[in-house]
Amino acid sequence: KHKKGSPAKNDDAIFEELLTIRFLHEYYGADPDLLFYWRSRGLTYEDLFIGINLGCRLQKSPVDFFSLRVAGKDWRLIAAEVKVPYSTLSKPAAAPKKTLSLPKEKPPQKNKKAKKK
Repeated sequence: KHKKGSPAKNDDAIFEELLTIRFLHEYYGADPDLLFYWRSRGLTYEDLFIGINLGCRLQKSPVDFFSLRVAGKDWRLIAAEVKVPYSTLSKPAAAPKKTLSLPKEKPPQKNKKAKKK
């Protein structure tokens, strides 16, 4: 129970992380293990979103941008290096065509066993 504020407020950090990772996986097709790895290296959710979004826009691996962030470079410098206006970093890029790596569910196969009398 929350002593202060709304009981509907969700401040569970683990749930928030899982929800964010799942969104990035399902929308952009990003590998969840890779995202958890970069979170453990100190990247924020904003870093993950901007890095993946920039990777989609430039058709490059976001790992390059994540490495620069972990090395201490800010997004303004990274944007200048890849020749993207800093003001456009927050604008969403179109998701890649292979958005969901989850297979579509197929209807179950019909039972081909002989009918019992």
